[in-house]
Amino acid sequence: MEGISVCAFVTPPPSPSAPSHSPCPCPPPPAGAATGPFTYVYTDQTGTPHVGLLPDPVSRVCITLPEVADPAVPPAHTPKNYTSSVATVFAGADCTGDFFSLRPNGGHGSERLKVRSVVFS
Repeated sequence: MEGISVCAFVTPPPSPSAPSHSPCPCPPPPAGAATGPFTYVYTDQTGTPHVGLLPDPVSRVCITLPEVADPAVPPAHTPKNYTSSVATVFAGADCTGDFFSLRPNGGHGSERLKVRSVVFS
């Protein structure tokens, strides 16, 4: 995961008089979010593979991976779940089709596991 930031947004630094309770420079995840990153590999139109990232994804909401939402595009693969929640990945967009659950904190699938959407517990 070298070179990938898991902070999706930036907040202003706290005022000098405010106590600091966390060493993490990232803001806390939104309420109802899985904590941690979820990654997957997708291929662009030129055939070049890229790593997609969902930092602190929302829980209990189906997320269609934007790079592979179009059925004419090859699905993503090699999902890695570093979140605090179970990630259930689906072969189809909108959490349809065959599915597979990845355990929290390191569950992963191989290149053979095709993914277009995911939901976190």
